[in-house]
Amino acid sequence: MIQAFIRAHNQLISAPPGSVHRAVLDKIDPKARLVCIRGTRGIGKTTCLLDYARKQEAQMDIKSLYVNMNHFYFAEYPVYELAHDFYKIGGRLLLVDQVFKYPMWKTDLLKCLDDFPELRIVFTASSVMTIEEDHPDLKGLIKVYDLKGFSLREYLNYKHNLNLQPITLDEMLENHPRIAADIVNTINPLPEMEGYLKRGYYPPMGNSLSFEENLVKNLNILLEVDIVYIRQIEPAYLHKLRELFFLTASEEQQAINISSLSNEIGTSRATVMNYLKYLADADMIRLLYKEGNEYPRKPYQITPHNTSISSVLPPTTPTAEILQRVYFLTQVEGAGYDVKIAKNATNDDFVIDAKYSLRLSYQALRRASDEDMINVVPDQTIGRDKHIPLWLFGFLY
Repeated sequence: MIQAFIRAHNQLISAPPGSVHRAVLDKIDPKARLVCIRGTRGIGKTTCLLDYARKQEAQMDIKSLYVNMNHFYFAEYPVYELAHDFYKIGGRLLLVDQVFKYPMWKTDLLKCLDDFPELRIVFTASSVMTIEEDHPDLKGLIKVYDLKGFSLREYLNYKHNLNLQPITLDEMLENHPRIAADIVNTINPLPEMEGYLKRGYYPPMGNSLSFEENLVKNLNILLEVDIVYIRQIEPAYLHKLRELFFLTASEEQQAINISSLSNEIGTSRATVMNYLKYLADADMIRLLYKEGNEYPRKPYQITPHNTSISSVLPPTTPTAEILQRVYFLTQVEGAGYDVKIAKNATNDDFVIDAKYSLRLSYQALRRASDEDMINVVPDQTIGRDKHIPLWLFGFLY
């Protein structure tokens, strides 16, 4: 059977690589023996896994093998048995896709590490899998890397075949006029924003469905398969989960009333809080907290996870301010920064990594700026002083 898997692997590896180099590939610790690439549906986990195999085979001259847990082989045989056969013929990098489809994944993968000392395993996981929380015994044994959707930078690289590089928040705050001017000399991102806000977060999906149909399909699979299966929710309650997603992701941003949500979907407050956590883990919504608060406290606000989701939720078209706000949060949190709403603010004053104060400027234009406040300006190409163009935050990853 190993030869059949090798033939399938070689066929996949010989195909062209992904259209955009994903930044997460550069972060993977080459010495880590157990690596997880985690992400939501439609985000490009399989492509990323195969790109990693190509990179390792080219740079390290090692033999790798890609397997998908959807294969019927694993209904009868453990992944350990396949790893054993692969290791005997010199295999050193095992790539396991959709690991949540295999109930014994942790036991088998740890046994592989114990018995095959030169083997490295890289696997993909659903974003719903909170591995650090659910498997504390893996601490120190596993490296988890979260694959997010395209940043504005990655979207521009894909669309225009560019090689624009990411920047850090510190670099942006110190030199944003020069950095923005350098980027604009290559391409002006401001006219590209409309296309990115509608469709740019998710990589292209290779089938005949429209973008909107693909996204709605993936969101439903997230609900019906990933969340229901991984979190062991009774299928009879799926409609409550779907209704909660619609209520929290499609309304105008406002303070969250858990009791009201509980009444609307006909379930307990505790269940609503659990469901909100599952939806947030799935990258379907984003839970926003004020400074000093975090889960399991109730969120101060909820938004769609990204602007592409905003664009497919009926019945109203989101306002420009909502899209700008969701874009800002997606880009900053996607780069790994912690975002909180300022303690004494309402909606648009944020604190990043408990260090920097930023304000979306459609509020700042209506009131005097605080001396230390950094203003984020939606319709500006190149900023000045403490006024930074919104688009530039799309270069943080």
